Amino acid sequence: MRSALRFETFSFALFAAAIAGCVASGAGPGGDAGGGGSVATMTAGSGGGAAGGGAAGSGACTTPPTARIAWTMSYSKTGPTLSCAQVGAATMTLFMNSTSTQFPCSPQSGTSVALSPGQYTPRVILTDMQGAPLQQGAFTNMVTIPSCGVTDLGTVLFVVDPSGAGGAGGSGGGTAGSGGGGAAGSTGAAGSTGTGPCNALPIFAMHQCAYKGACHDSSGTSAGFDMASPNWQNNLVGVSPKGGGGAGFTSACLKVGMPYLVAGSSPARGLFLDKLTKSPPECGAQMPALPPVLTASELDCVQRWANGLVSAK
Repeated sequence: MRSALRFETFSFALFAAAIAGCVASGAGPGGDAGGGGSVATMTAGSGGGAAGGGAAGSGACTTPPTARIAWTMSYSKTGPTLSCAQVGAATMTLFMNSTSTQFPCSPQSGTSVALSPGQYTPRVILTDMQGAPLQQGAFTNMVTIPSCGVTDLGTVLFVVDPSGAGGAGGSGGGTAGSGGGGAAGSTGAAGSTGTGPCNALPIFAMHQCAYKGACHDSSGTSAGFDMASPNWQNNLVGVSPKGGGGAGFTSACLKVGMPYLVAGSSPARGLFLDKLTKSPPECGAQMPALPPVLTASELDCVQRWANGLVSAK
């Protein structure tokens, strides 16, 4: 069975307008990739089919359902395809909600681990030898995994920047429909680990931190903390939790007395950073609430991003 999906996403780290979980919103009409960013086109392929080469039968399943995906890489949307070695890619990871399957990049196709029947929002990440993301993105609508067979997710085109530097993204088109569509845009991706400045905003978008109505949206639904409004990051240094939040989403950190980022700290420290670690020492549970948690390279980028915020005050 094949998913009829066609969409485009913008920049290295990408987020969709409607994802099951916690995702930054902000899709807009007719956007373009910002300067320095790159475009990833994800188009459903024509291959695939039910397990055994035919339609799933009415009898009991002999194997659990799975999803198949293929991927190609290029330096431009219409340029020639490149090998994994040419773009420095080592692995491609497919996330089906919280279930992940990691593939070596070189086969450029693979089948997921066993999945439970139901609705999924696939996400993909292409990473280098150090585990840093080269390109990542998310489907803009859900895929139904049936009780039998292989669901073909099609072929993903990763358009990577040969410099490895992310850029500012633009706003994308609407959500995908049967005839195709676009995804929301995002800010460009963080580069690999290092000592200089790093743009962590795409990481928060990719990890779905500001999903409207459940997480850190512009209304502060979760813990009264807003990660969706423009320049929200400017309200971290020297600012402590204010409390609030929707029913079941109130703050567990209101009485801690620690600001999100401590003014004058070097390297930066504070509640915001602590909450990204396992078993946060001050309060509450590790963020993001939905898996996967941040990788070591993502945490390194967030730390350098926070260092920049503190030094700017």
